[in-house]
Amino acid sequence: AAAAEARALAAPVALVERCRAHAQLLDEFSPICNPNIVSDAKVGVHLLAGAARAAFQTVLVNSPPDDLKARLEADIAALDAMETRALGAAAAPPPFAPDVRACVAASLVAVVAFALGRTTGR
Repeated sequence: AAAAEARALAAPVALVERCRAHAQLLDEFSPICNPNIVSDAKVGVHLLAGAARAAFQTVLVNSPPDDLKARLEADIAALDAMETRALGAAAAPPPFAPDVRACVAASLVAVVAFALGRTTGR
């Protein structure tokens, strides 16, 4: 049983660790990268953080030892800090942001209206 539990933990633990390591590289790269691609690096941090959180959820289901859980919680906290830094530099939206938000809002309204029409038969 112990061997099966160890195998069940191995993949998601490795994923959390790898996501943190790669996000760290992007976090360090963002301040010095080409301004035209900095958003790509920041999006990478967010995607890796999300993947790490999903993997951590799988770890928790498998009742990890306390020391492993604490180590991975530290990885998740580090990813939280990286995401905060990524968002901090984007605090001032570009001048076209309100137009983009309006388009997104209109699209969401259209999708919801379509979905409601399909479920009510209208």
